[in-house]
Amino acid sequence: MQRNFIPEVNTKSNFEILKQYVIPADVLKEMLNIYQMIGKGDVYKETLEEKEEVLKSRSLELDAFMLSNFLGLKITENRSRLILTKDSTPRTKEEKILKNLKDALYVIRKNSKIFTFNGSDILDYLNMIFGKGTCKFSSEKSSVSVRNPKNPVSSRLIFEKTLESYHEYFLKDTFEHLHLSVVTYLETVQIKPFTNHNELASLLMLYYMILRSNIDCFEYVSFFEIFLKNYQKFIYEQNRASINYPNGYFQLNDIMRLTFNIIKEGYFELQALVKEQKYEDRAFKSDSIEQIVLQLPSIFSKDDIRTKMPNVSLSTINRVLVKLRDEGFIKPLGTGRSAKWIKTSENNTLESMFGEDYED
Repeated sequence: MQRNFIPEVNTKSNFEILKQYVIPADVLKEMLNIYQMIGKGDVYKETLEEKEEVLKSRSLELDAFMLSNFLGLKITENRSRLILTKDSTPRTKEEKILKNLKDALYVIRKNSKIFTFNGSDILDYLNMIFGKGTCKFSSEKSSVSVRNPKNPVSSRLIFEKTLESYHEYFLKDTFEHLHLSVVTYLETVQIKPFTNHNELASLLMLYYMILRSNIDCFEYVSFFEIFLKNYQKFIYEQNRASINYPNGYFQLNDIMRLTFNIIKEGYFELQALVKEQKYEDRAFKSDSIEQIVLQLPSIFSKDDIRTKMPNVSLSTINRVLVKLRDEGFIKPLGTGRSAKWIKTSENNTLESMFGEDYED
């Protein structure tokens, strides 16, 4: 009985550029800056803890909305909002695609840190979005075969072997993860493994790989809002990077610069959210301390405030007391931690300080 022969595909050569690639100083600097931001992930998460789920939901909804615009879906803004934020039942095929986009992005985000993915998984995402059986693997021979024209193989096989190599290198930390992700993305763009929607498939893969590389800012802010804002520039750099692809290598410098800038913009947005949250927390604590001061006797100490608000730092209490002092509402009686404070008013009368029961 004759056995079917499946040719061995040396897709590891697809990543040879990374073995020879010397990262330019400016690209290395940007990469190190991003890794510093990644290192602050726990701080960001802790600060945004109360808003974490809300921010994640909003970014997911915005990602789906941006991709729906990218796909040219004809849905009114009001209907998009109802479907994405209120889980309204889709009325049209395009509204169904929008809902499915959100579902697919949710699964990708959920699985990115837990599971590896293969070509069939990417195909499943496309069919989840556009409907079962809409997309299939291409039967065409891949353009990669120009590297070995005597032994052409299917696009699907090249694609699966490319993903195997990606996961192998990722798990072994053979190459820096973001460079590895971009090379895998560029390979997929050239391979075109599916009968249709290859562009979206490549973008979903890039999203998956960036999340898998611990770029957690895109759980809180929209990746596709930032990416698609830079899309034309990215396509330009993608084409430049692939000029020498038939000869077996990519030119990575400029597309990596742009990729790092996109990620950096995501972290800048996240930092702005963290700063806003800290301001809101501080304002809330300040207002709470001021309310406590109003409820305390006319003469009080910092310890009186800490008894009421044990989880508030002494520096926060000091800041609020200085503010109230500068505004003329209180005055210090002595110095040091045990010093007392006295309530006052603009006319600074003894009656206003000590109440109507004061007797001379």
